[in-house]
Amino acid sequence: CEKGREWLRVETIRTRPGDRRPICHTTMYLNAELADIDARVEAVTGPISAMIETIYGLRITEIEQSMQAVSLDAAGARRLRVGAGSPALQAVRRYYDATRRLVELAIAVHPGERFVYVTRLRRQ
Repeated sequence: CEKGREWLRVETIRTRPGDRRPICHTTMYLNAELADIDARVEAVTGPISAMIETIYGLRITEIEQSMQAVSLDAAGARRLRVGAGSPALQAVRRYYDATRRLVELAIAVHPGERFVYVTRLRRQ
């Protein structure tokens, strides 16, 4: 996040239907320049970035994503219900609007034993 700016921090735990084991812990930082964003976030059931586009009339024009393997510390392991030191995948996403203003930063941590990343490449 940009130093000197105010950000709203939101944390979520995601599970699969019928399975209470967490598949993701996400910490999001939302640009507080967006009026009343703190009051609006609680009602969101889909992607926060889609809500930002719809309500604030912004267009997310760029998302930068980095992914890396990490070992969970005790607090992260507790949140994801795995042992401390367990492997996980951390994805950091930065969402920018058309003026290149950072409007959302999301840090998602997936437990290694419950995460598979699939990509399909098709040649034409």
